Amino acid sequence: MTKTYSVSVVGIANQLRNSFYKILDKNKIIYYLVPTYFGFTKITHFETFRLAEIINKQIYLSIPSLDPVYDYFKNIVKLCLTLNIPITWFTPTGLNFTQFYALSIQNKVSISFKNKTKNVVLR
Repeated sequence: MTKTYSVSVVGIANQLRNSFYKILDKNKIIYYLVPTYFGFTKITHFETFRLAEIINKQIYLSIPSLDPVYDYFKNIVKLCLTLNIPITWFTPTGLNFTQFYALSIQNKVSISFKNKTKNVVLR
């Protein structure tokens, strides 16, 4: 569902991890319990990423016409950003959405206190 919002493979993996039950074994390794036909199976952090890669790839294999449509919308967003105009659309029920993405400038700041340093990004 979040593919339309430019979710990356990492984002898909994080969404999967958030939807699975997390367990910690005696060696302090985190596993995720994934429901299967025969109950549950344990997968690792890396395996959730591999699963996300498969899901991302299958989206485009299952619906090949999605790729040019997806690229079209990404280019429209880039154009709106360049022209500094909001993106507006209507849902089938008539609800109006407007999003405005302002370009931001980032400043990185290091803060030190009691021999500890914290890096902060200010936008």
